[in-house]
Amino acid sequence: MRRAIPTRTPTSAPPPQEPRKRTTTKWCWPTTPAPTRPHPTPPPPPSRSRPTKPHSRPARRRS
Repeated sequence: MRRAIPTRTPTSAPPPQEPRKRTTTKWCWPTTPAPTRPHPTPPPPPSRSRPTKPHSRPARRRS
């Protein structure tokens, strides 16, 4: 009789795990609308990100 009780506990464990997985999918829903909101971040100046060297473009050289 004592052995029958412990065997029932493991079988009842798997069922509760299934509904928990469904809740995780619901959490993903709220995360989808997040990317749709464009954060107001000013773009960095191109001069700083890409230092354009005047010497790299020899426009004055006309031989």
